[in-house]
Amino acid sequence: MALKTAEEYKQSIVDNRKVFLDGEKVEDILDHPILSKLVNYAAGDYEMAMNPTYQDLVTEKLPDGERVHFTFIAPRSKDDLIRRRQVIQTTCRVLGGPGGAAKFTGIDGLLGLTLGCRRIDKKMGTEYSKRVEKYRRHLMDLDAAVCVAMTDVKGNRSLRPHEQKGHQDYYVRIVSKENAGIVVRGAKTQISYAPVVNEMIVLPCRAMGEKDKDYAVAFALPVDTKGLKIIGSAKDGGHAVVVFDDVFVPSERIFLAGEWQDAYQLPYAFATFHRLSADTYKYTQLEIMIGAAALLAEYNGLDKISHIRDKLTWLLMYAEGTEALGRAAAENWEADPSTGTPCPNVLYSNVAKFFFASQYSQAEQYLQDIAGGLVSTLPSLKELENPEIAEDVKKYLGTGDICSAEDRMKLFKYTQHLCDYNQGNTTLHAEGSLAAQRLTLYNNGDWERYKALAKRAAGISCNHPAVANLPPILWYPRPAEKSPDIPVGKGDL
Repeated sequence: MALKTAEEYKQSIVDNRKVFLDGEKVEDILDHPILSKLVNYAAGDYEMAMNPTYQDLVTEKLPDGERVHFTFIAPRSKDDLIRRRQVIQTTCRVLGGPGGAAKFTGIDGLLGLTLGCRRIDKKMGTEYSKRVEKYRRHLMDLDAAVCVAMTDVKGNRSLRPHEQKGHQDYYVRIVSKENAGIVVRGAKTQISYAPVVNEMIVLPCRAMGEKDKDYAVAFALPVDTKGLKIIGSAKDGGHAVVVFDDVFVPSERIFLAGEWQDAYQLPYAFATFHRLSADTYKYTQLEIMIGAAALLAEYNGLDKISHIRDKLTWLLMYAEGTEALGRAAAENWEADPSTGTPCPNVLYSNVAKFFFASQYSQAEQYLQDIAGGLVSTLPSLKELENPEIAEDVKKYLGTGDICSAEDRMKLFKYTQHLCDYNQGNTTLHAEGSLAAQRLTLYNNGDWERYKALAKRAAGISCNHPAVANLPPILWYPRPAEKSPDIPVGKGDL
């Protein structure tokens, strides 16, 4: 089959998967009070693909006439990278939520496999890319909801995978090999949408040494595979811990199996695309934050106060700067040197991610300052339904002819959501920590070019290609051998 309906997607996740939440095993995902909300959000991907308004954007017609979801297509050009941004932002705006739905992080995992395995095959002579393309076709046929599991639980983070104390399974590892496949054990954490997808792509999260070769493993599995357990996050069930309890992986679904020298290729390739996705969806959240801040100022009668306008202006610059940097990452795309694969500009996408993640706490502070303390002490909206106090709430919590108590309370309630611990922590760590951006930026900086330009400006000889063919800077004021004596007049300072 090609495209699923939303209902077909929902039925496709009714299987033997083992999902746990709030201390209990989930027997019915579709009827669960928390996970059913995640299911309905993920189903938005399928609803949009069937909607004529969005179908041409979010789906692609193959040469044989079959229509598949566009995100399964490996990038072929700058236009595909730009379109990926459009798909993400449109999906976020239509669904009114964070990045993604059913095909977000998982697709970046697929793109990471595509790029990383091409690099590995070229260097090592392996044929993992053939398996990736076969798996891509499987995802298209299934119209799969897919997630990616990269972040290991790590244990003592100062120790390498093989050095861990207590047990050796803080990173997912190969515990046995056979002709038909491998058996893996370990756990991954912060796996978005894991309880409600069909397929899971598993990648290593770091570079490996030779003693870590058993941890150099990448593969894909259906989430109802025997031995796979999903423990939902307390907040919304969606960002799960996934346990691999001696799980068998067939050979055709293995994309790395002990090639420790190239384990780093897969997380870095994944991050190349996932940072662009982060830069993209975050702008749609910041649009809402700007709007909320402006409404808070208006509803509080403060929209003409100068320091409030200063904060609104800062929020505007913050949001539009994030969008400009993210767009630049796609517009200034790069061809991967070893494979020719079109990739986002690594410097621009990492600068964009660092720009928004490092300043989100400041944005929250401004939003809270504009809102005032009532955001923290707000009564429940249900008080508006209580005949004993509803009129009191309406009388005292509105702002006269500016807005009703109900509208003001709804906005305050949403502001609580924007400023809760989950939003700030997720913004900081999702799609890579600030330290990961710093490392990537430093490693990709063209330091020799920068130094060559500085040498030329300072009059130091340099034959770097960036300056070798440029004329001398004739206007450069050469320092005098001896500073002349300049008399200081009376009253001169």
